[in-house]
Amino acid sequence: MKVLIFWDIYGRIGRNAFKKHFLSLKEQHKPDFVIVNPENISSGRGPIEKHMKELDSLPGIDVYTSWNHIFD
Repeated sequence: MKVLIFWDIYGRIGRNAFKKHFLSLKEQHKPDFVIVNPENISSGRGPIEKHMKELDSLPGIDVYTSWNHIFD
């Protein structure tokens, strides 16, 4: 099983880079499962709904993980 993990996407720059490269990386590596940790996508303050919707619009993310920032 091949797993592709994106950990600690941080802020606007990280969101933009992720959105720009995600599909090509997915095509290149052809993972069976994709894990994304979005807890810092809102600049280290926990994810906000607007930013999670951006990620949800991308096809092929299987699960989101988090840690302490989810409570911010």
